[in-house]
Amino acid sequence: MITLTMIFRFAYLVKDYDTNFISLHLNHAIHHNKTILPRICCLILTTPVYFLTRVKAINETWAPRCDLYFFITDYNLEEMTPEEIKFAEQIPIAPIENIKVGYEHLTQKSNLAFLFAYENYLNDSEWFIKADDDTYLIVEHLKTFLSKQNSSEPITFGYTFQHNKTKLPRICCLILTTPKYFLTRVKALNETWAPRCDRYFFITEYDRTTMTPEQIKFSEQIPIAPIKNIKAGYYHLTQKSNLAFLFAYENYLNDFEWFIKADDDTYLIVEHLKTFLSKQNSSEPITFGYTFQFHVRKGYHSGGASYVLSRESLRRFYEAHNDPAANCAKDGGAEDIEIARCLRKKGVYPGKALDKENRELFHPLPFHEHFHGVFPDWLLKRAANPLQSHYNCCSNQTISFHYVSPDEQYLMDFLLYRARV
Repeated sequence: MITLTMIFRFAYLVKDYDTNFISLHLNHAIHHNKTILPRICCLILTTPVYFLTRVKAINETWAPRCDLYFFITDYNLEEMTPEEIKFAEQIPIAPIENIKVGYEHLTQKSNLAFLFAYENYLNDSEWFIKADDDTYLIVEHLKTFLSKQNSSEPITFGYTFQHNKTKLPRICCLILTTPKYFLTRVKALNETWAPRCDRYFFITEYDRTTMTPEQIKFSEQIPIAPIKNIKAGYYHLTQKSNLAFLFAYENYLNDFEWFIKADDDTYLIVEHLKTFLSKQNSSEPITFGYTFQFHVRKGYHSGGASYVLSRESLRRFYEAHNDPAANCAKDGGAEDIEIARCLRKKGVYPGKALDKENRELFHPLPFHEHFHGVFPDWLLKRAANPLQSHYNCCSNQTISFHYVSPDEQYLMDFLLYRARV
């Protein structure tokens, strides 16, 4: 075996000109085939509410690997905390004025970002990339890819959607669970439908002293919402749902149009949900799900079948929750009923979730029970719409089923996404 020590020993023994030749040859071997990588300017869209979380993470990870990078953000000192102001002084914020706040103004923010780059850095970089504050970028791979492209051509790169495809809304999925189901129900959801949400979180109490090593290890691999003081037990589902929606409001209100609450035994066909919601208006105070009658004015949605709140509904929920006059239940009672009562206090009502043939989209039972028409007494009494069976039990664009075991989660996922005729 020839070692580095032997090579250097050999180089020491040969004549000077041989040594110089070897040195030159080694340098040539190292540098001759190295591709010259292009210079990249990264434009990262954000807002001050995320300075100490998302922006901090990006600033400490991939952003400095860009040749130039700027955070594109609205900037109002009067609305920022001292911590946010101090942090802002440490990061490269593009000096752009009059940026409007809110998800609905992202087009303006992107326009101003590219205009800023053109007016100040057109000749300093070959490529200009726009990213969000929840994007992770492997800059080295980007540079390697772009080194094979021509920056003098009028071309762009990114994830491409179909040209005429309907713009689908962004959905945040909030999935209620508990550690005892981490290795069964949660594992099944995490390996089937949950990742199809634009963002998803498991809402759970988290006490490592009562968890097994396997549960702890698994919990480190899934997105658990960082919510404290969640109480364990079925009788605290109202508190768990309240905290889930408050968490979504405080952290993601402007990132998604719709927020869906599901259980760990719900099966969700996310594509159908998005298609259905693409025809709805997230600026309206409306919710969708399987509707029960009684208990609440104009009915309420089954918690297990999942129900979805528009962005405006979530905003009003937050408003009601913090309004003493609304008297929203903080815990206890039936979760789906209490959430509905709270929403009614601010004028949020359920919408129609039926297809053109009046077949249900959301279902409070497993598929086989709906198909065979095996309905328990409680459903016969509470259903707001006529119950149907066989092929009329469920819409072709069905969105959800409830009481779906882990094995059935995998089975349904296989039949829907893997089987081919």
